[in-house]
Amino acid sequence: MLGTLAIAAALTMTMASCSSDKETVENPAQPTQPTQPTTSGVTVTVGAGMATDGATTRSAVANDNGDRVLKFTEGDKLYVYGANNDVSIAGELTMVANSLSNDGLSAQFTGTLRAYDLSSGNEKTNYSWGEDPLFGTTATLIHKDINTDAISYTVGNSVTVNYNMYADDVETLMKTSLKVQGDYASGTGYTLSSSDPILNCTISGLTASTEYTFTLKKGNTSANNVTITTGADGTASFAFASMESGSATWSIETKQGNNNVGTISLGSQDFTAKVYSITRLWMNGAFHKLYTCNSSDWSSKISAFNAETSANPILQLSSDITVITETFIISRSNGIIDLNGHILGKIYLTNNTLNQSITLKNGTVRGDSRYDNAIDGVGGWTDFYYGTVILEDLTVQQGIYTDGHEYIIRSGNYQTIYHGKSGSCPGKLVIYGGYFNKTIEGPLQGAAVRGTYELYGGKYAVRPNDSWCASGYSVKSNTDSDSGTYPWIVSAN
Repeated sequence: MLGTLAIAAALTMTMASCSSDKETVENPAQPTQPTQPTTSGVTVTVGAGMATDGATTRSAVANDNGDRVLKFTEGDKLYVYGANNDVSIAGELTMVANSLSNDGLSAQFTGTLRAYDLSSGNEKTNYSWGEDPLFGTTATLIHKDINTDAISYTVGNSVTVNYNMYADDVETLMKTSLKVQGDYASGTGYTLSSSDPILNCTISGLTASTEYTFTLKKGNTSANNVTITTGADGTASFAFASMESGSATWSIETKQGNNNVGTISLGSQDFTAKVYSITRLWMNGAFHKLYTCNSSDWSSKISAFNAETSANPILQLSSDITVITETFIISRSNGIIDLNGHILGKIYLTNNTLNQSITLKNGTVRGDSRYDNAIDGVGGWTDFYYGTVILEDLTVQQGIYTDGHEYIIRSGNYQTIYHGKSGSCPGKLVIYGGYFNKTIEGPLQGAAVRGTYELYGGKYAVRPNDSWCASGYSVKSNTDSDSGTYPWIVSAN
């Protein structure tokens, strides 16, 4: 949650003491009776400190669905406004020089409040101030770097701020564009807070150097939008605050000019005043939830990937992960594992939903020479699975055990394939291309029986069975330059 700022007020020359690194302001100065001015206006000085809040942290921002703490920036201002009957009270308070604490959690503000006629907007020059001039007022934080063109005033000097509500990163957004306000409470002062959720977005896989518009939608209602030009790598990175919050079905609509690109489904969410990490990859005509993992955090990222509720998320390696123990297990029904050019030690696939697929692509699976397995199921020859596995652009250095899955191989370089099934599992091996250095009819054990084959292509070191070819295809002699290694191919008749 957003850490709140308690603001204790002292009038005229009375000053509130400023905390430096405490969670509370001890004995804040109380409002006192000001000297009755002979002209309009009364000077107030406001001390601010972090209120006690066990949920906040000392870090300014945690970027993954995390807590955030509001901090002042040197040069921030407060605009104070209140209205009662036919009179409004308004004034801009500037930060007192050298009052900002080292941690940014406390400061003092000073300025003059003036009274205005609500109907005409004219200043009331002989207004009689009560005991507490701040009673019934609201403070709005005016960020140091906000565009002054975004600030306007109505009759009676109520302030209106048209916040951009977006920035390149969360920290900049909180310093420049976040809507922060608080009501005054007699004896304790203001409590500033923001109810606006912040979405920290990284959208990759888009067209490079191209303008896109992203519109956050709460149900069918637009909550905010931002127009961003992607970088040379096709990535749009930005943070924006939603002008809506609460529980609803949320999505981000994406357009390139007037053309709809796609919709990022965020599902049913209860967005509150936190930072939410939204990471998506545009691939094959759809947005996918993206998880990146490395040699240090892969275990927790796999757990999150397996638990992800949206369809077809992507698990992408950012470094080699060379573990070969039975722990890199993909159990979800659908998704993409992108090795991203890296080496994976070994992977176990237990996806078990018929007609849904896991795609493994773009890298090397080293495998375990003790058992001749690089891609396998769990449970040896006793557990068999109903899901589909798609392999693309892989170099697999040890064997593959299909364990009842339907395997579809589009490209890559492979060793022995142990193709078995049991019961009603699909048990089908479909090959469209790739290089096969050993038999695709590895010996079976236990309850496994031979699965079926459907070959449309590929180059083979060991001649495949003619009966395995799809209708209209056959095994032929390879006449290419690599015929010495792969004497056999499958191609159309």
